[in-house]
Amino acid sequence: MSGSKNYVFISWKDIKNPKAGGSEIVHQEISKRLVRDGHKVTHLVPGFVGAAASEEVDGVKIIRLGSSLFSFWNTTFYYRRHLRDTTDILVDVFNCFGSFAWIIGAREKTVFFIHHVQGRIWLYQTVFPFIPPFNLVGWLLEVLQLHVTGYFGKLRAITVSASTKRDLIRRGFAGKDIHVIRQGSDIPHVENLVSLQKEEVFTVLFFGRLVRMKNPLVVLKAFKKFHQKHPQSQLWIAGSDGADGTFEKMYTYLKKHNLYHCTQFFGRVSQEQKLDLMKKAHVITVTSVKEGWGLIVTEANSQGTPAVTFNVPGLRDSNKYGLLTKTNSVTGLVEALEEVYLDKRRYVELQHNSYLDSKQYVFENSYEDFVRFVEADSKR
Repeated sequence: MSGSKNYVFISWKDIKNPKAGGSEIVHQEISKRLVRDGHKVTHLVPGFVGAAASEEVDGVKIIRLGSSLFSFWNTTFYYRRHLRDTTDILVDVFNCFGSFAWIIGAREKTVFFIHHVQGRIWLYQTVFPFIPPFNLVGWLLEVLQLHVTGYFGKLRAITVSASTKRDLIRRGFAGKDIHVIRQGSDIPHVENLVSLQKEEVFTVLFFGRLVRMKNPLVVLKAFKKFHQKHPQSQLWIAGSDGADGTFEKMYTYLKKHNLYHCTQFFGRVSQEQKLDLMKKAHVITVTSVKEGWGLIVTEANSQGTPAVTFNVPGLRDSNKYGLLTKTNSVTGLVEALEEVYLDKRRYVELQHNSYLDSKQYVFENSYEDFVRFVEADSKR
């Protein structure tokens, strides 16, 4: 990228926020590479309990302004007063909602960064703010803001999947202004597939928060049916309780059907444990209502474990070389698990192709895609 530039990211969370997730990791990894290449990067975000008002992480300056629902107004006006005139590229991160900084700044230097549109997730979750009537208000506000930003803002947009690009086009963004960058991961790949030591019995892994939109109860119900036909199998479930009642329902189902002998809960695990589970499992299942990308699929693939997933936005992007269910249901998941279990040649094919595909999803490639888009746009 020619010349040193000043970048400002406006988003809901920074990398130090206890609730930071995959999108915050992506933004930080891109930002620290911008700093590495001589650019100045500032993140404007809401604060959180115990956080410093400002600090520097990986050379990225983080400025935290308040912690209320109206924090985007704080960050927007701070940007207007202190940074607008010296900013070369403003990256407006959209997560349920985005700022309206483009209204008071130069639209031509604003980039809209969205990992996924919540959409039906607003109606599917059962914890605040995803509860009636707040979920309906949230769904409406998201739709309205995307339409306003698309039609009137006419912003350039960056996303991580073709599925989200299609969502944005439906909401008013012109297709030529949306650029898909490759999702990134910092998990080291296993050296080869030949030396992998899988479990002796066929092992199904579910990894993720135990919340309704992830459908872990569907996995448990499907595994129960699968195990009845194929008793030489086991289910591993790793992830934290999402506090929406899903874990309690799973425990009740586990107890009712006496699945203790073939099902193991690990709870929240360390990165080292996560990699170990992925390496030893034969297949990972992902049954979310929708995803922006489905990073857990890419991570499992990098450890030599193919995925069986629902055929939904995000997962159909990340799981190109795994197996998508024919129907997004318990029955569909059972059928897909049986296919990879019974057809050994098919399993090896899925494993090999998924592993090779995962090698392109590293943060350096995400950064190169991001820079290529911004650089091309700056020359228009």
